[in-house]
Parts: sequence; structure tokens; C-alpha cells
Amino acid sequence: MKIEKGIEEIVGKSPLFQGIKGEDIASMMDCLSARQEHFSKGETILSEGDKLQEFAMLIRGSIIVEREDYWGNRSIMQRVEAPDIFGEAYATPGSEPLLYYVIAAEDTDVLFLDCNHLLTVCTTGCDYHNRLIQNLFVIIAEKNRRLTGKLRHMSKRTTRDKLLSYLSEVHDRVGSQVFDIPFNRQQLADFLSVDRSALSSELSKMQKEGLIRYNKSTFELLRTE
Repeated sequence: MKIEKGIEEIVGKSPLFQGIKGEDIASMMDCLSARQEHFSKGETILSEGDKLQEFAMLIRGSIIVEREDYWGNRSIMQRVEAPDIFGEAYATPGSEPLLYYVIAAEDTDVLFLDCNHLLTVCTTGCDYHNRLIQNLFVIIAEKNRRLTGKLRHMSKRTTRDKLLSYLSEVHDRVGSQVFDIPFNRQQLADFLSVDRSALSSELSKMQKEGLIRYNKSTFELLRTE
């Protein structure tokens, strides 16, 4: 699939290209051997065991990053939405094979970028290439912070404690008592590694107790006396 016209405006919204002008982004598409692909909802984008030389940026849509253990139990690592990137940790030289599956959560357009070309600074030392590497470092640091948050939720002993930890983190991140989460019930259960029935039951109890209100993926946190 050829890169669509006007891609610079779409790509320019990504944190990876923050501070880089549209005309420079157009030049970098060739420099980074960019290629565009479309994936339908439920389609596998990357598989466990893949060796990556490219990382990817979502142009439209969203993806689910998940793992399965030996017995087929699924755990959701994260959900990534446009215009974020994914796969960068496995695309650098010498990296191990991919440890998870990447699935399209909806119809999704992906821009694949050559990591070796990104990490090799141009002979002219162009400012926009240096800025791109700086932006990548910031993105990786933010992802590490979010992973630490997930580990914090997982360390809680009960389903309720995991829910309280996760919902509190989303509240702190968005700065509002009312917010949408990027998961349906089954995905949220997989993300927190809890049974779906137990999760639904705990949510119902928390609502009756006046801790939260929710409708599908929209939540409101309430304060109790």
C-alpha cells in the first residue's frame, strides 16, 4: 500500500514527530523507508517470535498488545491508539524476538519505519533527525512509567484493589472524575489479570456503595463520606 497523500499532517500529530515541520517530515518518509499497511479489526499485525527491523506508528485506529501463556491464558499488556508508536523496543539492533502479539482492535492503518535508519544520524547532522531521536527517547521513558503503573495495579491482592488502583491512575492522568477507559469488560479483566465475572461483580458492588458510576467504558469516580 502506497503512503497516502497528506501523510505529513497525520504523522505530525504523533509525539515522535513533535517539533518537526511538515516539509521535513515528507523528506524523512524516504529516509526512514516508510511503508503503509491497512489491517482489519481482529487481524494480527505482529506475532510472538517475530524479529523486527521496523517499528510502527498508528495512523488511524488502535491495537491491543497481548500475551498468551503455555495454556492459552491471555493477558493484555496495553492498548495503543493513533498516533502512538509500538514495537520500538524490539526493533533496535540486537533485540530479542517479539514476546507478544499485536492485534488490530478496529480497522487500523499503520506506518512502518526502519529503526536502523532512524538511529543512524544523517551525515549532515540534520536538526530534524536529532529531534526525532530525542522524541523517541521521551516516548520510551513515558512507556516505562506506564509499565510501572501496570505493575503497581498487578501487585494488589484483590480485584477491588486492582480496580481502585487502575481507575485512580486514569483519573490522575486525565485530570477528571469522569473519563473513558480504552477497554471493554473482558479486556479490562485481561489487563488486570482477574476473572471477568469477579470483575463485573466487584464493579457492581462499588457502584452500589457509591464509589463509582459507570456505563460501559465511561466511569465517574465518587467521593464517599
